[in-house]
Amino acid sequence: MFGQHKTRRHGWRIAGCAQTTMGGGAGFSAVRGAVGVGVDRGLSAIYNRVLTPANGFDDMDVRNFHRRFFDATRRLIEPGAGVVCAVSGGADSMALLCGLSEINERKQMNWKLHASHLNHGLRPEAGADAEFVREAAAELGIGCTVEYADVAESARSNRETIEEAGRRIRYRFLERVAVEVEARAVAVGQHADDQAETVLHNIVRGTGLRGLAGMPAVRPIRESSDVRLVRPLLGFRKVELRDYLSARGLSHREDATNTDETATRNWIRRTLLPLLESRQNPKVAAALGRLSEQARDLDGAVSWAAGLALNQCLIRGDHGAVVLRVAAASQLPRLLLLEVLKRAIERVGAGRQSVGYDRLTAAADLLDGDESRRLIELPDGIVVERRGPELRILSGRCREVVRQKSE
Repeated sequence: MFGQHKTRRHGWRIAGCAQTTMGGGAGFSAVRGAVGVGVDRGLSAIYNRVLTPANGFDDMDVRNFHRRFFDATRRLIEPGAGVVCAVSGGADSMALLCGLSEINERKQMNWKLHASHLNHGLRPEAGADAEFVREAAAELGIGCTVEYADVAESARSNRETIEEAGRRIRYRFLERVAVEVEARAVAVGQHADDQAETVLHNIVRGTGLRGLAGMPAVRPIRESSDVRLVRPLLGFRKVELRDYLSARGLSHREDATNTDETATRNWIRRTLLPLLESRQNPKVAAALGRLSEQARDLDGAVSWAAGLALNQCLIRGDHGAVVLRVAAASQLPRLLLLEVLKRAIERVGAGRQSVGYDRLTAAADLLDGDESRRLIELPDGIVVERRGPELRILSGRCREVVRQKSE
């Protein structure tokens, strides 16, 4: 088979065109130009040129990739849906974009695909990345939205890190584009290595079940949004995505900042994970992926049970106050009790991330001992108070009203 000319649309590299991981200004058209294909003929024409095998990722491997990719996407994106694909130009997002386009055609999913790229303005080559994505989308016959945001200035203005500002602006941009093109799903390119990295990062920083669960395959892009964020590549290793692009003769961009190991996530990706693979478990990424799935299932079960338990313990809950029955709450398993208290505290106005584990356990400890009056203060002016057979959780505003009435 190797050395013979093929005209199939998958599994082979374009003859005479080495894969380019471009850091300069050359773009997606480098592949097109290598085979003399005109601008208007697109990738279909490219794939139908004379092809040769590449990197051992052969025809069978590409078919297997498409089969697995289809199995993942059909669980996340319904036929006929509008889908915005977030594309940085890197290998992961390019594999996602090309894979979605391929599956859409082969399986007749009738997805309305739209590419999106946000230039964060943080690197000199960011403009070339944007142009590369624009050209790649045009080759595929897919609409594309490219915008610029001054992430560094936004981070300074809002006293955020660059990462926090970039994430906030990027997801706001993706949701807006989805609404504009009437898409209900935004597809992003995180893969199995990213999942392993996320779980390890959460463990190092300190986390609970939710952190061990890592990134879900699907979630609202923000709370209460109708737009879903989907991750079809969580079952793929990064090397598989690069091999897929290489086999298709498709180029991608490289971000030099990903090699900076002063950033914790880069150090985990480039040093810690390879070390664990070489010295402990060559399948550590898969093991961490399974751990995240089990943690997510357990977290879902605990969350479901906590909803029932809260109702059983609740005496009243309105006007910025939640009052729980101590006798009922103290019978709950510790893990379930902490989730009940967290829900009750959030109900009176606490931010989801504002109450840490130590303060939550301190609130749970108020259930122990005698019925003497004790209290602890939480962020956002919230107070948890033990009064006889009741545990009261009061917002700052409710606490002030109670104080004024007692004067």
